[in-house]
Amino acid sequence: MKVSELLTQLQALDPSDDICVLYWEKSSYDYSPDDELVLTDEGWTEICKEFDSWDNAGQDVSEWIADAVVEKAEINK
Repeated sequence: MKVSELLTQLQALDPSDDICVLYWEKSSYDYSPDDELVLTDEGWTEICKEFDSWDNAGQDVSEWIADAVVEKAEINK
């Protein structure tokens, strides 16, 4: 996902609302130039495309949030 796409999605939300967010960026995996392995921009783009097309990428997190909702929600009377 491009940052611009995420910003578009976020603009539709109320800025005072709480949200749960996970994201990864290339710099977190882009090690020192002295390292043997180098992550190119092209390589990172491929990784992001694969992640975006991963059908179950957020399943565990979504299940955890759903469980937490059941635990934290109050009964509507």
